[in-house]
Amino acid sequence: MPANVYLNSFLLDQEATWVKLADVPTVVNATVIVEAAGMGGAFPTLFVRNNGVGSHKWPLGTEVRLEGVNLSEIEVCRNGIDVNVFVIGNTR
Repeated sequence: MPANVYLNSFLLDQEATWVKLADVPTVVNATVIVEAAGMGGAFPTLFVRNNGVGSHKWPLGTEVRLEGVNLSEIEVCRNGIDVNVFVIGNTR
């Protein structure tokens, strides 16, 4: 069965709290890219957690390759300036 392309982007702004990378179970091989959306404000930090557990800092400007991951189990939140999160890959 062929894989489908998966593309999604999020703007985490001042109104955002924890945001899931997918609303429904979506298993993918994908690259997640995190970038600052603007200049100024506090030093930006992105936090990532899995199934509502833990909170790990993720440096801005990084690309992370995920293999066989269910995006509905991953949540992101930011501190500081607005952050863009891009998910690019294919479903499994």
